[in-house]
Amino acid sequence: MIKNKKIEIKLNQEIQILFILKQFIEQQRFNKIDNFTFLQMKI
Repeated sequence: MIKNKKIEIKLNQEIQILFILKQFIEQQRFNKIDNFTFLQMKI
């Protein structure tokens, strides 16, 4: 059970990252922020 929970949490994190990237890509169409600036904001 505990192992499954860890996998589930990992998947959730990956889904969140994908969602953030998706939002960022959609934003890119409107504002021309380069990827480097975006990465700096996230760290």
